[in-house]
Amino acid sequence: AIEFSNGKTFESIGSVYMTFYDLKHKKAIIDDKKIDGEISFVNDLGDLSTNIPFDYLEKVGVHQEDKLMINGKPSSIMLDRRAGRKNELIVCEGLGGYLEITSRYARACDILKLSPRSNLILEV
Repeated sequence: AIEFSNGKTFESIGSVYMTFYDLKHKKAIIDDKKIDGEISFVNDLGDLSTNIPFDYLEKVGVHQEDKLMINGKPSSIMLDRRAGRKNELIVCEGLGGYLEITSRYARACDILKLSPRSNLILEV
């Protein structure tokens, strides 16, 4: 972006690379009161993006402000990720409609001790 703002063209910056990569991850599995998924990405703030569609929560019967367990640790479902208490795990809808796990004043990845490709189990 800096190069373009300084008036350079695509050709002067380098060749265009037109290959796309498909991120491979398993499909989340939904049971009666449990969702089995995995961590797709961990951002610089320690927030966890998952392969679990956010609407799976409704399918297992949980809604806004309900509680659930993530790998045995309590969490809350919130629309506003800033609404949680200090160091509380917050489940919210992330980019693309997938479930995201965050925390105020702490890194969710450190609380759960998870990294990309780690298994994740949500229980009601």
